[in-house]
Amino acid sequence: MKLALVVLSLLTIASGWHGTGSTAPYPDPTQGSDRGTFRLVDEVGNNIDRTSPQTGLLLFNGKTVCDDYFNNFAASAICGKMGYSGFVSWVSGREYFDIQDDYDIGMDDVYCVDDSWDSCTFRTREDCDHYEDVFLTCQTEGSGEHFTLIDESGRNIDSSTSERGLLLFQGNTVCNNEFNDTAADAICKTMGYPDAMDWTSDASFEIQSDKEIGLDEVRCGYGDWESCRYQTVTNCEHSDDVFLTCRADAVTPDCTWDMGNKDVQHCCNHPDHYYDSRCTSGASRGQLVSLLTFAAIFITSFYF
Repeated sequence: MKLALVVLSLLTIASGWHGTGSTAPYPDPTQGSDRGTFRLVDEVGNNIDRTSPQTGLLLFNGKTVCDDYFNNFAASAICGKMGYSGFVSWVSGREYFDIQDDYDIGMDDVYCVDDSWDSCTFRTREDCDHYEDVFLTCQTEGSGEHFTLIDESGRNIDSSTSERGLLLFQGNTVCNNEFNDTAADAICKTMGYPDAMDWTSDASFEIQSDKEIGLDEVRCGYGDWESCRYQTVTNCEHSDDVFLTCRADAVTPDCTWDMGNKDVQHCCNHPDHYYDSRCTSGASRGQLVSLLTFAAIFITSFYF
């Protein structure tokens, strides 16, 4: 029994495994919850401004972080430790920046059970390659305020009109990967519009080639920007750029798909949408209308 305990202790020390403070039986004397510094750097190695919702290479004590066991709790905990309000997204799986090879890999097996750094454990020994480096996007206040729509000459579109424009995020275009109607609504709302009318990637302006592509993998849980996740590292081309049409305040919709909106008729009751797949199917709807009409006539004649 004593021999088994000695072997277990030696294996634990050799593994380099430790947590953030008292949770680890054998902490590395050069690491710890208050002795490590996280930061995000851009493609040339400059620190990312904390007011910018930009995806950066994650460094711990000047070394990259491997994605083994990394999860959303880890992302949230690390963003919080750097002073951000939360995390937006994280990604790994390729070498996005040329500078990655200039760094050592200094952290591995980051595992967190909640979004507090005190819940996390990690190792400083690693068996990773740089394509496993973590890139992290942290949440900044007012990140949705960075969207604009421009016309083919590059001028901002008048918000009182419902003109289609090239969507920009911090002056860069937005890729259509994972983009959908919910994302369109959320982004239009951040720019002061009620919602989106439509979006497409089947359009082009000559000025697109003058822009960088700055936003990708936009996913929104519902029609508010706070529910959205995204990244600012991308593998898109300008043929994937999003063009967006937002509904201006001055435009009153003929109908709405929102069941809770009592001010405008539901679109299933609008002649233009009788046969829409979101309503009763066309044939069934026609039969239902005929049946209800017949029933009304029958009841009226029976009682009156």
